[in-house]
Amino acid sequence: MVYLFPILTVLIWSGNAIVNKLAASAIEPSAMSFYRWALAAAVLTPFCILQVLKQRSAIKKHIGKLLTLALLGMGLYQTLGYYAALTTSAANMALITSVVPIFSVFISVPLLGTQLNKQCILAR
Repeated sequence: MVYLFPILTVLIWSGNAIVNKLAASAIEPSAMSFYRWALAAAVLTPFCILQVLKQRSAIKKHIGKLLTLALLGMGLYQTLGYYAALTTSAANMALITSVVPIFSVFISVPLLGTQLNKQCILAR
């Protein structure tokens, strides 16, 4: 059971790369990103709106950071991925995407001053 979620994650990521490649010539990459997040917001809002309203003071306090992370971490990342689908293969996109978690661990050393340890490496 412990291997099910990592395998499922890889399958979803690789499926996403294939769908991106297939859709890249049919839909403008920025439109694809917009509609993806609009649909996600519409589907998830009913499930999380009560907690968002309960935590609105904490959200207001950190709204700048949250918006920056949303823009860079999700919006820009996905949009650039869709634009990459115009010029590269799905295999290249999947390979680059699969390296992001380990890259994040190693880049955190100089940026955040963290130390790599066995737990950190095995958790990824």
